Amino acid sequence: MKNALKTNLRMPHSYEEGVKVGELETELVELNANNAKLQCSHNELVEYKLILQKFLWMIDATLVVQDLKRNQYDAKRLPMITFGYSICSSMVLLQKVVSKQKWGM
Repeated sequence: MKNALKTNLRMPHSYEEGVKVGELETELVELNANNAKLQCSHNELVEYKLILQKFLWMIDATLVVQDLKRNQYDAKRLPMITFGYSICSSMVLLQKVVSKQKWGM
């Protein structure tokens, strides 16, 4: 019985089945090649996304530095630094909002 099963697995029963197996094998090879191309494209897009995120972070950092410099010049004319005050007040406000959401108020 085992020998008959092995021969059935090795040899197709008819020419049509052999052709069908060959076509399926060709499609499988093509699918594998397409999968590899898609994986490569996906990896490139992920890399581009990371580069774009770093670039945008650098732009944001540059804008923050410019604001800091601008506020330092203004601080020379004003008695208190408004930039630090606005950050502190924003943090307190954010904490109040989060605690209200946390307790359902």
